[in-house]
Amino acid sequence: MIVSADQQKIAGRLQALHRHIETLGIPIDGVSQTSIAFLAEATQEQQTQANAVLAGWDWELAPVPDVVAMHGMRKALRAVVISEDPPLNAMEVLATYIALPGTDLNLKDDLEYAPYVRRNHPSVTLFRDFLAKTEADVDALFIDALEKS
Repeated sequence: MIVSADQQKIAGRLQALHRHIETLGIPIDGVSQTSIAFLAEATQEQQTQANAVLAGWDWELAPVPDVVAMHGMRKALRAVVISEDPPLNAMEVLATYIALPGTDLNLKDDLEYAPYVRRNHPSVTLFRDFLAKTEADVDALFIDALEKS
């Protein structure tokens, strides 16, 4: 089956929307461009919040890739400034973090040796939280990493 660039873009934006709503703690089964399938435990307040997100969703943004090359991700992380004084970028901060005693060796291996990184990998969430970034920040980072690969 041949998928057009527009279809790929919409699919990517749907995945990003789904991730965003889930990070808000709203129980959903799926999303489309016009509706959200909520799980039974979703409250009315959660449904209202999710529907507001859907109504304001920007469908024109570049799709967020599911996977990017790790060398592209490293370049993208170096472009994210965490501190001006002293000057630190995200790659330097993460390198310091994984060098700390007690850090999960799997995280260290992921950052140092993995040939690629998946958007939905648990390490991405840990790094996002450590760097105090949002889901939108991470999506932008993945788009930048794809462009730098």
